[in-house]
Amino acid sequence: MRDKYINDIISANILAVYEASNYVEMRYEKEGREQSLVIYSHFYGGSMGYGQFFKFHTIPHNNGKTISKKFKNIEKIIAIHSCTNSSDGYGRQEELEIVYLDVKQKEHTFLLQSDIDFDEPSQITIKQRKSNWSKQARNNEQLPSELYSVDVYKEVLAFALDAHREQTTPNGLPYAFHIVSVANEIIHSLSQQYISYDEANVSIACALLHDVVEDTNALFHENSIDVSFMELITEGVHALTKDTTLPSKQEQMQESLAKLQQMPDCIQMVKLADRITNLAPAPDFWNENKRKTYVEEAKKIYAALKKSNSYLADKLKEKIENYKVKGDDRYLGFFLNVEESAFLTLDKSHPKYLNTFKALNRLNAYTMKKYDIALFENNNLQKTYYRNSETPIIYDGYKNYPLSVVEEKIERVKSDEKVANYMDIIHEGEGCIV
Repeated sequence: MRDKYINDIISANILAVYEASNYVEMRYEKEGREQSLVIYSHFYGGSMGYGQFFKFHTIPHNNGKTISKKFKNIEKIIAIHSCTNSSDGYGRQEELEIVYLDVKQKEHTFLLQSDIDFDEPSQITIKQRKSNWSKQARNNEQLPSELYSVDVYKEVLAFALDAHREQTTPNGLPYAFHIVSVANEIIHSLSQQYISYDEANVSIACALLHDVVEDTNALFHENSIDVSFMELITEGVHALTKDTTLPSKQEQMQESLAKLQQMPDCIQMVKLADRITNLAPAPDFWNENKRKTYVEEAKKIYAALKKSNSYLADKLKEKIENYKVKGDDRYLGFFLNVEESAFLTLDKSHPKYLNTFKALNRLNAYTMKKYDIALFENNNLQKTYYRNSETPIIYDGYKNYPLSVVEEKIERVKSDEKVANYMDIIHEGEGCIV
């Protein structure tokens, strides 16, 4: 499987070689596209033995690397040989013999080595010499020509759909609509700005899974799905997840962006795609203050992550510029009785509006599920009644009802702790109920 990476870089124009303590990254150009080959050492151990070998991928690192001083004036790699010691089982190791030509067409040979260490991460050393171990045969396998793996997409999507189950978007659509929309932004970007096959698979997987940890109870770890790069995908999903233990949403956003900036570009760009998707027309229940806050967050995301993918960054910038913050939708109505056109009206300009709205919405869902008590006859947000005016206008046939109507409906269950908690929040914002 890994021979495809070696075959791709042989004879390509080398642009730069980077070193870090535990990997070597070679930046090269092929068919007019820049790519990276990342080589790192992998240690394994268990009842069947232990040893070390090298792994490869095409996902460039953003941090911890410096220009190599050993691969001076490198122009082309003419061979990468896998060399192993003769022992089978315990202690088996691999060296990589890299042969390259410099700009004067002089040949050089360097050896990548890594010791087996039970206590420390695998470290790579580079020496200018040939290997004394036996060279292994290499096949002619090539990197995939597809933009991404449909099989990986389906495996990850199946897990995400099961995790989100009956969840819906604020507009009442199945949550699959959101995660597939984010993944589609990534997929569309592949034709506009090239990233490698490995990067595309990681990016699409993170797009489909980006809300699994934050919004579901699913157990998610690097063994949850049997696809390549699950360790990196897991790290990416956690970087995309806000830490809700932090006291404010601003701190949560700042911490998440800081984590993302340590991740490869293919993970950072998922956040751009997510906010592009979410900057569609806002849900009707949002007020002007919420829309303003949301677009200000989008500006911070753009500033922090715009270098990860210029196409998605430009698209997000355009969305920000065209986003409608101001509106005349000052009032929202919950229907108490559709036939009588009776409703509970909330003033969306009130500072406690969003908390009150969410508490009413969640209280209704809770009493319906547990006690079969419907506070509102129509709780579909797309069909609620709105009034666009500076002052409440009572149209002919419409009736405003006070909060006491809701309290009467829950009288027999008001001792329920959850009901009481929701009502406490609602009473705190009672001033926004017209």
